[in-house]
Amino acid sequence: MMIQLNADMESALKSIAEQTRRSPEDIVHDLIAQEFDVWQEPINPAVLEELDRRHAKFMETGSAVPWEKVRLWMDSWFTDEELPPPEPERCLDV
Repeated sequence: MMIQLNADMESALKSIAEQTRRSPEDIVHDLIAQEFDVWQEPINPAVLEELDRRHAKFMETGSAVPWEKVRLWMDSWFTDEELPPPEPERCLDV
């Protein structure tokens, strides 16, 4: 199997490999194994219902908070200039 990484991810992976004295392949294998283990756990039906509800609302309104704005907001936490939570904006024409 082959995995394509963008230049930033490849550079970061190489840096982690050098710092930990492990091969990039071993690091990727461990990361995939950890994620795979998470998906083997039973999914709570209430969580699925909430995800379905949120998806239906998004499809109805076309509004969501873009990840970049969430990230900026979260990066401001515990600083002297904490930002207010971002507002949803139109992301999809419905």
